[in-house]
Amino acid sequence: MDQGFVVWEDRYKLGHVLIDRQHQQIIEMFNDLYEARFHKIERQVIVEVIDRMARYVREHFSSEEELMASVDYPHLEAHRREHEFFVNESRRLNSNRDEPDTDAEHLLVFLRDWLLEHIAKSDKQIVPYLKK
Repeated sequence: MDQGFVVWEDRYKLGHVLIDRQHQQIIEMFNDLYEARFHKIERQVIVEVIDRMARYVREHFSSEEELMASVDYPHLEAHRREHEFFVNESRRLNSNRDEPDTDAEHLLVFLRDWLLEHIAKSDKQIVPYLKK
């Protein structure tokens, strides 16, 4: 069975139930997008998956930033800027939905690479503050 474009691994766990669940949900949505794109699903369905994922990611970023503020995470502003970069770059890559499929490929690769790097490195930095 195909595991998807991105596979959840224990190394992505932060040990916070809500944030870990949200990260897993984002990965599931990302895999939905991958499946829709590579199984030649109607463009409108792909647009709906992208829109749903964008809304959920914004909610997640808000939850994550609230959590960081609640534990006095000293790098919150830098982390917030990373989130802003992701949102802006995603919008830029997705700005013209009528472009050729190569743009969808660039969006998929950016989302995957940024997301996994962000969780594995930036998000992991909050773990010691959650344990205080």
